Amino acid sequence: MKFREFAKYYGEKARELLANVWDEIRNLPENRIRAESYLDWKVEEEIRNVVRGRAKSFKYAILTQILAKVVEPEVNCLCLQEKAKVDGAFDARTFCKEVVLKFEREKGVFVLGGSPDPYVSKPLRHEFISLDLRDIKYVEEWRSLYSVLRKVQDSNDPEFTKNVLKQILLEIYRQQLETDKAVPQLPATGVSMHKLENILKSFLSEPSGGARPQAVVYALMKVLNERLQVFSDISTAKATVANSFAGRKADIECKDVDGSLKLAISVTDTLTEAKLDEELSKAVERGVKRLLIIAYDIRTDKDIPSRYKRKIDVTIMPLVEFVGFMTTMLNDQLRIEFLAKVHEVLEDFGYYDHLKAWNEVLRNNLSVG
Repeated sequence: MKFREFAKYYGEKARELLANVWDEIRNLPENRIRAESYLDWKVEEEIRNVVRGRAKSFKYAILTQILAKVVEPEVNCLCLQEKAKVDGAFDARTFCKEVVLKFEREKGVFVLGGSPDPYVSKPLRHEFISLDLRDIKYVEEWRSLYSVLRKVQDSNDPEFTKNVLKQILLEIYRQQLETDKAVPQLPATGVSMHKLENILKSFLSEPSGGARPQAVVYALMKVLNERLQVFSDISTAKATVANSFAGRKADIECKDVDGSLKLAISVTDTLTEAKLDEELSKAVERGVKRLLIIAYDIRTDKDIPSRYKRKIDVTIMPLVEFVGFMTTMLNDQLRIEFLAKVHEVLEDFGYYDHLKAWNEVLRNNLSVG
């Protein structure tokens, strides 16, 4: 029996099933994501060899072939082409393009590799997957792929096949989490001002309740102070914690060796006239003498109301301009250290959604990692 136009007739069912299992995996508690296993250790290890391997096309293949077997148990999951002279033959390439590639784009599963057509690679141009090792560069990964598919096909057990799919997606998600948290490789030759501006604008253009601009400014101040030793200590807390509750006088506090506040920094997404008045009022009330207000988007003329001028020394700076100016003062290496420090700050505060966005912005703008 051959399955003609498999993607057409089974595509919708496959997309729905894949999305549901993926959501099930993503909703596992963090301790279960690390420890969960749906299979015996040997099959799990073979899946890991493929998912974390070097051959991009094999990653697509193991997911595509097993998914096809889950939605239609009569499919031969070792088969690659509808014309293959075996029962259960189907067109895996079209199925992958119509289901797996769409899933990858919609869910942002970038660890698969972002291939526009993975089944054009030589190992997947044959009628079925076998231990014929011609055209195979990564032999051990191919052996693992074959072994998993062979076990699924021989057992022909829907429950086992579903568990294999879940284990594949679990391993993909584990790698995704690790990659999201890992610092993308940064260029050793420095980052131009143009690229730095693009990185910051891409990252800061999304509303974050103040978390992103605060993390950026705090990271920059930490890097600068490591070089210049202007302050004895620089501290902050998560943007969701009110300064008054945390016992702080500002979003970021820069202190002298005796613990006295040398500079208070207020960071915000958008600075309006009302917001400026609010920040100045709070600073005066808390006894702040020097205040630096940094905002991504400034919507006021930056004039300090006269009632505050004799009470507090205030400087207002656009965030991107501030970062550009300060990093230009020293060598290009400072920008590399700054980009890495933002990653560190986001991870320390548990801002994993913002961390994922930061790493994606770096990958898109630096074309590395």
